[in-house]
This record gives sequence, structure tokens and C-alpha cells, in this order.
Amino acid sequence: MGVDFSAYGTSRLDIGEALKEYLVTQDTFIGTKLFPVTPVPRAAAKYPVITRKSLTARAETLRASRSAYNRTSWQTEDKDYSCQENGLEGLLDASERALYKNDFDAEAETANDILIKLLREQEIRIAANMSETVFDGSTVFTHCTAAWGTATNKNIIKDVQSARLKGFDLTGMELNTLTVNRTTLNRIMLNDEIRDAIKYVQAAEWSVISSALARILGVDLILVGGGVYDGKPEGATAASLTKIWPDKYALLSITPPGGSIIAPSLGRTFLWSDDSPQNVMVESYEESQTRSTVYRVRQFTDEQVIEKQFGQLIDVEATS
Repeated sequence: MGVDFSAYGTSRLDIGEALKEYLVTQDTFIGTKLFPVTPVPRAAAKYPVITRKSLTARAETLRASRSAYNRTSWQTEDKDYSCQENGLEGLLDASERALYKNDFDAEAETANDILIKLLREQEIRIAANMSETVFDGSTVFTHCTAAWGTATNKNIIKDVQSARLKGFDLTGMELNTLTVNRTTLNRIMLNDEIRDAIKYVQAAEWSVISSALARILGVDLILVGGGVYDGKPEGATAASLTKIWPDKYALLSITPPGGSIIAPSLGRTFLWSDDSPQNVMVESYEESQTRSTVYRVRQFTDEQVIEKQFGQLIDVEATS
């Protein structure tokens, strides 16, 4: 007898696309921009990583007459990934659907609630890498020359440029992305030197300001991490809100322009594409005993740092 897979849930592309558009407009999560999604055909395997040695290795190019040309190739290092499934379900009772039908889309709101919770956990996993535990050597970590929270500080641009130079000296590549949280961004935007540098920007839209700020700091992209979570266990009377992305650090890194698995990148989100073609899958099925529709969001991923030398962590509070 064959297995009836229909009971596992029906893919809901309509809800998934609507929620994707919502997240784009909210710009809620940045984790998969920092660690780009990389589809892989197996749940766990080895993958090739372009090494710093390959990027900087010399080659003998001199050729004697009538002799063969010297040959070269990529030098890669094998690393392991192991995707794990994460998922959540939410119920919408038939009576609730009827009760709220004139007020809001209960189906979309139910799916949105569990989607946000799932993606928040993925964001926490990625943001946890923005730490001295990961960037544990002087070559990839530095203290700022003056705390960024001081308006008159004239060292923010200097600190970023120094970290970019350290990264270039390590890899021969430009660190093209700056990741900060909203508190650190506010420190940057209130800085006298920065304010003077962007004072002629005529538009108030973040996209325009961000582009100008990126040029000043010498990067292509600025990622601003938001979001908080309650550190208290479920059922606790008091909340303990914790920022997902830390106040203490700014991170410079290489973000690849494409999805090639061997393109240099600080980190990647490996996605087992046979089971989960997208970073988040939305499904639904009917549960007769509760007279409810069950909405499920799930993903099969492994978020990991590929090469810490493709990043530079700056402590923006402790001075050197």
C-alpha cells in the first residue's frame, strides 16, 4: 500500500507569496542577507570552500618556446553542513474564521504569526555569530579608537576604514557589507562628522540616506538588524526583552553578489532544496477533530560561518 502524503499538508504558495511581500515591505529580518540562502541537493554533505590561499596564490606563468603552458586550478577546502528542520503550526477554528471574516484575514494573520516566530529564531541563530567567540583573533577583531556613542567622535569613518583595510590585507578582497543594529545606526547618524558628510542628501527615505552613508563608509550595503525577543520562559509574568542584534558590535563582511556555493562569503544559509525549495514553506491541512485548519511554516536549513577571515568585528564601545 502506498503512503498518503496528502495528510502531511498542502503547499500554500498563495499565503507564502503574500507573507513574503509583507516581510519585504517591513524589512524585518536581515539574517539571510548576511548569510545568503544557498540551495543544496542533500540534507548533509561536504561542500567546497574557496580558501584565502587560493585567492592570493601566485602562479608560474613563464613559458619557454615549444613547451606546454603551466596549469592552475581552484584550491578548495572541504567543509561540512548539516541541515535541520525547524517548523511551527497554528490553528484557525472554523468559528474564528466566521467570527473575524468581516474584520481581517484570519488565515493570513494566523500564518503571519507563526512565520514571524520561525524567522525570528533563524535570525537569532545567525545573529549569535556576531560575537568575539566567533571572531576570536586579533586579525578579525578590533576595538574602536573612540566609543561610537559620542556625537563629537571623529573616528567612526576611521574605524570602519581601518577594519576594511585589515580585511583586505587578509584576503585581497573588499569587505562590502556593514551590519549594525538600530542602536548603533542611531549612534552613527547622530555623529557630528557623519551628519556633516550627509547634510546635502535631499531625501529623507532610508534607501537614499543608506546609499549615501554606505559611500561615506566605503561599503556597498548597510544591513540594519532590528527585532527583539522575550528572554523569559513562557508563562513568566514579567518580560525580559533582548535585542537580536547586539549594541556592542558592528560587523564588516563579504557578501557575494550571486548564489554560487564557492563564491567567497562570510557565511551561508544552506537550504535543503529537495524538501524545502524556499527558505520558508507554508502549508495547511484540515484537522477534523478540532474543526480547524492547521497552518504550518517550516524550513530545512543550516546557518553557518564559512570563513571568519571574510569578516571584521568592531567593538564600538570598548576603545583600544
